[in-house]
Amino acid sequence: MNNLFKSILVIDDDQLILKSIKKQLKDENFDVDFIDDPLEGMKMIDNKKYDLILSDIKMKPILGIEVLEKVKKRYPHLPIIIITGYVDDKLMKKAKELGCNDYLIKPIRKNDLINSLNNILNN
Repeated sequence: MNNLFKSILVIDDDQLILKSIKKQLKDENFDVDFIDDPLEGMKMIDNKKYDLILSDIKMKPILGIEVLEKVKKRYPHLPIIIITGYVDDKLMKKAKELGCNDYLIKPIRKNDLINSLNNILNN
């Protein structure tokens, strides 16, 4: 599968998570940008065409749910995968209602991440 031209933005305020995802995607031929500040991430989304956003849900200064809401308002067809270390049914329900395409629980297994990305990007 050729993902060379698929552009992904990963937003997470935890450097260890960003490092882990970077390692998992290293050999997958995606064009991936990483940012640890959700406000900067929002600016990046406005300045570059991404095929998919991968965003943590618990971040500062704004929550991933706010990122999801703002992105879906501006770019309704842009797929978003939420990543979380907390299983919160209420938050996940709200994320689904706002248009989240999938969510992954940390620690994220490489197979789960790659399968989710490929399923969303190739449909």
